[in-house]
Amino acid sequence: MTPNIEAVRKRLAEIRERAEKATPGEWRLSGCDWIWSRPGSVEIGIMNCTTPSSESKCLENGQFIAASRTDVPALLALVEALLAEREAAFRGPHDAYWQALSSCDAALARFAGEAPDAN
Repeated sequence: MTPNIEAVRKRLAEIRERAEKATPGEWRLSGCDWIWSRPGSVEIGIMNCTTPSSESKCLENGQFIAASRTDVPALLALVEALLAEREAAFRGPHDAYWQALSSCDAALARFAGEAPDAN
């Protein structure tokens, strides 16, 4: 499947815009309920873990939210690198490039929501 590269780039731009509007810097989880930005100690959010079912996932959810501040830009960079590799593959004359292109296309299509995840 050939992905809609314009849709991929549009989604990347939307995600990057949200990430750039968020409080900059690394975020940290304090205990099981506060998410802070360092340095500067800007409060990002409070986890509300008031029920037994929410308490069981509170720490994991907080870690995920805090890590997202650095994970999202890293993933954006990876997808942009895949796009660059894909574009280079179009210019390459070798069969290996076409195999890489097919793999990149499948990954980009899943990212754009155009194909079911292979998991």
